[in-house]
Amino acid sequence: MPEWLKKFFDWLGDLFRGTDKALSGLGFIVQVLAYGVLAAICCLIIWLVVRAVNNYRERQTVAGRGRGSVEEGEGEIPPGDLPADEYLRRAAELAEKRLFREAIGQLILGAMSRIERSGLIRFRRGLTNRDYLRALRGRAMQHHAFRTIVGVYEPICFGRRSAQVEHYRTSLDGYQTGFQQPLPGDAMTAREAPAGAT
Repeated sequence: MPEWLKKFFDWLGDLFRGTDKALSGLGFIVQVLAYGVLAAICCLIIWLVVRAVNNYRERQTVAGRGRGSVEEGEGEIPPGDLPADEYLRRAAELAEKRLFREAIGQLILGAMSRIERSGLIRFRRGLTNRDYLRALRGRAMQHHAFRTIVGVYEPICFGRRSAQVEHYRTSLDGYQTGFQQPLPGDAMTAREAPAGAT
């Protein structure tokens, strides 16, 4: 082997001989970083699981149900669980805040509550506004009133039109015409009965 080649390999060996100690220290740093990343991923997974469990528990509580959307409620909760007057009160509050779309939604829920509490329809998941209309077929005044409210609300909700005060007033008039008084056979509680009624 030529001398110059031997010197080159010796020089190259000396060059890398000093870096093995530097790289061994770097290995410890890389190992610490890897454990740190692994710990961060574990913490993130635990946080996501805890958050999912808390959200599930909140949905299952009565308080969580009350904090749901005031517009149309949740599909699993029957409108008849609350008195119709409560929906009417919420609608008035929302209308004062100029949230007319949500207020009209509360009027629909109030009418649905009256219909359910009168025994004309039994709640089940998947009922539509049309199902409630079918339940009112023999009651012309209530059928017309509910059809008016639905006719105002559906283009706003599904057609993405903006709700105006006139829409709310039309729906409120329909509600008061058809659902302000108890329906025949309505199983009203004493809290729901109008003041002065016996």
